[in-house]
Amino acid sequence: MIYVKKYVLQSVLFVLFLSCISSCSTSKDLTAYSSFEFETRGKSKNPALLFFSDENLESNDSIIRYLSKKYYVIKVIDTNEDTLNKLNGDNSLTRGLQGIEVYNHINNQITLKGIAASGLECLHIYTWAMNTRTAEIILFPLFKESLNDHLRLALGGSTKIFPAYKKDFDALEIYENINSPYPVSGMIQGYSFRYLESLKDITPQIYMKSFEGKLEFNLLP
Repeated sequence: MIYVKKYVLQSVLFVLFLSCISSCSTSKDLTAYSSFEFETRGKSKNPALLFFSDENLESNDSIIRYLSKKYYVIKVIDTNEDTLNKLNGDNSLTRGLQGIEVYNHINNQITLKGIAASGLECLHIYTWAMNTRTAEIILFPLFKESLNDHLRLALGGSTKIFPAYKKDFDALEIYENINSPYPVSGMIQGYSFRYLESLKDITPQIYMKSFEGKLEFNLLP
């Protein structure tokens, strides 16, 4: 009886081990690029998806589980800890250039089916993802309108500012900072005001209307 239990336990552990091998993998086969590293999740035989995640979101794990059911998810990790550079050099142009470079770097190693993003990462994806001619773009944004319009709605009491972060923010402070006629230095959740300022008026459904591939919006609660 003891032997049977031990055998069953060993069998279960072996099955779990095989399951992990088939559904999870490391980034050792994907080379790093500049300050970017990559983690993978899902079965490598599935279509590959490049995922830019907002690390402030608790829902990222759920999003990755959802995506990995159908895709081989390649998560982009920015290891750059240079705060000064982020405060002064993070904007729509630099994000666009970096995004295309990262996409091409990975696409040269494994054919990408699409691009995905969550939270405030979606803002820069709106501006460059279509230029890659990727087949699919899957987004999990904090809001459906432009950032400026969303802040105005929050100021009017029509909506909460960023409920997915599960933290309180001052909509007026953010609005004034990203609409100031003078350069403003500061960050929110690791994103500089200059980054937000450069992307504040982009309405995704209008800006990405010409995209001919599959475009999926999943608004975060």
